[in-house]
Amino acid sequence: MKRYWVLNIFFIFLFSFFASGSYGQQQMATPHPLRFAIIGDRTGSHRPGIYEEIVVEVERMRPDFVITVGDMIEDSQDTAWLEKEWKEYKSIIAPLTMPIYFTPGNNDIAFDIALGPYERNIGQPYYSFDRPEIYAHFIILDNSRWESSKELPKEQIDWLIADLKSHPQRNYYNTLVFFHKPFWFETLTEGRADTLHTLFKNFGVRAVFNGHFHQYHSAK
Repeated sequence: MKRYWVLNIFFIFLFSFFASGSYGQQQMATPHPLRFAIIGDRTGSHRPGIYEEIVVEVERMRPDFVITVGDMIEDSQDTAWLEKEWKEYKSIIAPLTMPIYFTPGNNDIAFDIALGPYERNIGQPYYSFDRPEIYAHFIILDNSRWESSKELPKEQIDWLIADLKSHPQRNYYNTLVFFHKPFWFETLTEGRADTLHTLFKNFGVRAVFNGHFHQYHSAK
């Protein structure tokens, strides 16, 4: 079953995952769930103070970690402005005491010139990490500057395929993917092929999480 989520700009989602079952002789179980919060878009003509309230609420809930789905700052081609925006954003999330994993949005890296400030302040725009206590693999992609799966750079697609191959479903009960723009929303509803969707389906990705639309939507 595939479930796709688009996050409202002011929503917090808190998920708990359990890993149980067996593959061959390997039994997988965890005594406690892993709880993580997903924070939606902050910017795109944002309302001051709302994101700050969300940060306070997330800290109160004390999840194991937090994942954003992009649009953390307002876009610009002025690198000095971008550095100021990132400084402000990092001050907003400073109260969070748990690890934070970031997904770049179209406002975060609107232009190629914005990639440098993003990497200096946040890190690599696409990457993956594991949470072995629940047999889970998390993939963060960067589709900030492109409008369809077929436009994504070959380098990133090749990296994604290699990453999926190195984390087969039999070893990871949950593979979860995060990227900002939900390309699938248009391609699948119109019956058109979507490179990312095909890869996720073929490799048994458990769920995909997106932002960008500033409203809630889910589909299987």
